[in-house]
Amino acid sequence: MNKTAIITGGATGIGFATAKILAAEKYNVVIACRNIENLKQAKKEIKEIDPNNSIEFQKCDVAKINDIRNLFSFTFSKFKQIDSVINAAAVLDKELFINLDINNWQKLMDINLKGTVLSCHEAFKFMKNKGGNIVNISSYGAILNTDKFPGLSSYITSKFAINGLTEALAVEGKKYNIRVNAIAPGAVDTKMLKKAAPQLKTSTKPGDIAKTICYIISNNAKHINGSILTINTND
Repeated sequence: MNKTAIITGGATGIGFATAKILAAEKYNVVIACRNIENLKQAKKEIKEIDPNNSIEFQKCDVAKINDIRNLFSFTFSKFKQIDSVINAAAVLDKELFINLDINNWQKLMDINLKGTVLSCHEAFKFMKNKGGNIVNISSYGAILNTDKFPGLSSYITSKFAINGLTEALAVEGKKYNIRVNAIAPGAVDTKMLKKAAPQLKTSTKPGDIAKTICYIISNNAKHINGSILTINTND
């Protein structure tokens, strides 16, 4: 039986690049995000690569518990198992802290942090009998003593929290054979980066990060748990 993966934020950027690789590796892939048109386009592109690719989608606001529950229930009812969950859904709000709009701050926290928490919680419930893998997407900016950029306090705070969550869940997941890791990329050539920091130039593509994610959830990496893996080319 083919393995099954859920990818939040799976219609664009790192999530979409991961979906393409996993589909090619014969995973059953379920991608999720809030934009139904992006989801339809992502599925179309993956099917064009190979019509036999197993790719489904669910519209999902990760900050809403019922949406997350529906995503996991749909996936399990369709494929009878959930082996890996990649939490790639995120937003980036650039705002100097002195001009803080607490509503913007909370919206970002709801998506980046609460959404990851809700997804991890559902994953634990579905994986507790047979084990599985969770990969959270953090940021190089959430690594101690790395350069920080003005206006990104909310984003950086959310990603620091994801690092802590990852390490804590890795400990609790051991008894269920659930591995929990995080990838902390530096600048990646995505639409989100171009919108938030157009001055940053990088040769790192979403596919570069996706390859690491796919390795982490493979049996070749079964010794890796509770790690925050940094990927930063500094170019």
